[in-house]
Amino acid sequence: MTTREIPAYTPGRVDSVTLSTNELAGGPLAVAVDAVRRAADDVHRYPDTSAAVLVEAIARHHGLSPDCVVVGAGAAEVLHRLGRIAAPDPADLVMFGWPGFEAYPVLLSAAGNGQQRIPLTGRHRLDLEAMLAAVTAATRVVVLCNPNNPTGTIVAEHDLRRFVDNLPSRVLVVLDEAYFGFDDGPDVVDGVEFAQQCWAAGQANVVAVRSFSKAYGLAGLRVGYAVASPDVCVRLCRAAVPFGVSRPAQEAAAAVLGDPRETVLRCRRISSDRAHLANVLGAAGYPVADSRANFLWLPLGDQSASFVEHCRAYGVAVLGYPEGVRVSIGTLEDNAVFARVADAYTPQLRPIRREHRE
Repeated sequence: MTTREIPAYTPGRVDSVTLSTNELAGGPLAVAVDAVRRAADDVHRYPDTSAAVLVEAIARHHGLSPDCVVVGAGAAEVLHRLGRIAAPDPADLVMFGWPGFEAYPVLLSAAGNGQQRIPLTGRHRLDLEAMLAAVTAATRVVVLCNPNNPTGTIVAEHDLRRFVDNLPSRVLVVLDEAYFGFDDGPDVVDGVEFAQQCWAAGQANVVAVRSFSKAYGLAGLRVGYAVASPDVCVRLCRAAVPFGVSRPAQEAAAAVLGDPRETVLRCRRISSDRAHLANVLGAAGYPVADSRANFLWLPLGDQSASFVEHCRAYGVAVLGYPEGVRVSIGTLEDNAVFARVADAYTPQLRPIRREHRE
């Protein structure tokens, strides 16, 4: 690994570089900041509980009817509501790939119901065949994170189509697309368009969920939305907490949606930086999954905790799992510091035994 032009780091710093939370590198977008400032004069007023202006903006963005869009306080809150309406009984089961988004067990089990955690394939992808085989009469919700968190890997459209076609219609399919904006591959699956195609084919059990926290840089304002059939949207609205999305959040989300140029440029830049960092780490001997999100997955296995502690000792925060480590793409300086810290760990790096299961 080359260290040329990589800035120096100071041992012992505490979280001076945060690459553990998948926030948008580079700070908020200017149009969002302006919108929040304008909305600040009215924070003594309750927001529109229906978020009508934002709902219409989202519907217009996707070419949808507004009755197919529901806004919530972040994608997490929308997922929580979906769990409440689709799996309300303690005997109900919710299914997701694992390792997955660490909040799924809490968000989706609103009634204290059971979980079906399906291990990923040897290539760190969602195992759709294993998911289909695991469906029981009690399965109510299947969440497919695409690109997947924490691995960044994707589900191909033909595999997704086969999965939905073979799934019982009583099971709600939730496409969690929190990281959709960073997928720069030639085979991008647009879950919103896919859901509309499913509805047209009589498959109203497909829902797409997106977030303004990642590509749009509004993590601190908490805005997300679901695109679903009108019947599902009605049920989601009934499960909502009144005034759940603040007016500044609604205004900022509408602003970034209406001025996508900087968002697109920022996402392209992050995707490019992701590819560069993956190449640097791969050249140093690190296993790196094929990520399409704003983070990289290092499947370090039983070395994961050691690597996380090593990074922490140098003031770099990354997110550890028993199976691996997730590293967010930060600014160029943040990425360079992380590269140097990772380089310092390479003498301890042992070869990773890969599973053959695809």
